[in-house]
Amino acid sequence: MKKKIAFLCLKGLETFIKPIEQEIDKLENVESRLFLIENTGQMREAIDWADTVWIEWANELAVNASKYINIWDKDVYCRLHSYEALANYPAQIDWRVFKKLIFVAPHIQDIVFDQWPTIKRVVDTEIIYNGVDPVKPIGKPGYNIAVVGGISLK
Repeated sequence: MKKKIAFLCLKGLETFIKPIEQEIDKLENVESRLFLIENTGQMREAIDWADTVWIEWANELAVNASKYINIWDKDVYCRLHSYEALANYPAQIDWRVFKKLIFVAPHIQDIVFDQWPTIKRVVDTEIIYNGVDPVKPIGKPGYNIAVVGGISLK
């Protein structure tokens, strides 16, 4: 029987998780699905389906998932990028639910541990950097144009 892995992400924030889910889905002993969550019902359905749950971003989705009773019998992972470390999300998440909290960089881990030092005693942590596909073309030859579309907490 294949292990079922659910990748949960708020709809619109799936850029980083799509390539990971696509690679995991190629494994013979795994069935993976990417769930783009828009409401609590979808979140619960995804968690109930899975054996293992990966929550991309430690945001309101992780807060709500950590409070869902059926998540306690799953292997649960969460990847924290950056904006979540600058908001109050880590304080609202029940980290006891998680098997591992993954940071995308050491300085993000430092920010979280400086603000919420108890987290490192509650959940195992690891740093896995965001990756860039070196084979995938970035664009066509020509002009390089940069656009600033928004300013976040970072």
